Amino acid sequence: MVEYIQASGISNAGEDEHFYELTSGIYTGDIVRISQVRNPIDLDQDGSPDQFAYKMIGAFVTTDNQVRNNTTGTPWQTPGKVETLQASAVAEGTENEEVNKGVWRMECIQRTVNLRVVIGE
Repeated sequence: MVEYIQASGISNAGEDEHFYELTSGIYTGDIVRISQVRNPIDLDQDGSPDQFAYKMIGAFVTTDNQVRNNTTGTPWQTPGKVETLQASAVAEGTENEEVNKGVWRMECIQRTVNLRVVIGE
């Protein structure tokens, strides 16, 4: 498992983007961006969301927020992984949206590092 800290000084950062600097392993000093998109889902078509779907995408980026590629031009970016929360569980307090997002970002960092290892330099 890699260790990381929140990165700062990233230009062109979007509202739903989070940046982490790796502090251990072979990619120490590299920056991983986690993009998250939140989509409400109205399953029963009553006008109120029943679920919230979060899509998490990880990528190695430069300090100006450009996705890095390996030597063959393949981007070091994960496919999006979708996680869902029931709106009723969030409203009742049995699920904490912020805690879940933090866990999903942490998992996405590891998936992004694993992808880079598999794709190679």
